[in-house]
Amino acid sequence: MNASIVALERVARLLLMACLANFALPAHAAAGTPPICATNVPQHAVAPKFPTTLHNEFEGSYNVRFIVGVDGRTRDVHVHANNLRPIGRTRGHPVGYDEAVLAAVRQWRYARQPRSYHVSTSVQISYRDT
Repeated sequence: MNASIVALERVARLLLMACLANFALPAHAAAGTPPICATNVPQHAVAPKFPTTLHNEFEGSYNVRFIVGVDGRTRDVHVHANNLRPIGRTRGHPVGYDEAVLAAVRQWRYARQPRSYHVSTSVQISYRDT
């Protein structure tokens, strides 16, 4: 099976698990604040394309937060945290990984919604899959 298809399936499963683990904002939350995560998965998910730089191989996970608008597009995408570890002869910090994850999540598309909502999800990174 194509590695990118496997990666997309993994992202979709992780997203669903993350959504199910979240909770809705209480009724007294500030007006206009979108609720946290409806339980759906993206209709179109793009896997991150990591840079191919010698000794820049990491694996682990990212926690990415964003808002899904009523049109199903992601916005306000940002990395909340990451847990990356070097593999092989890699040393130092990952170069281009944050940008690759953010660029991929910005391309995700969800079904149209009656209102916007927050999503916090984990994106698994396995350099061997890229």
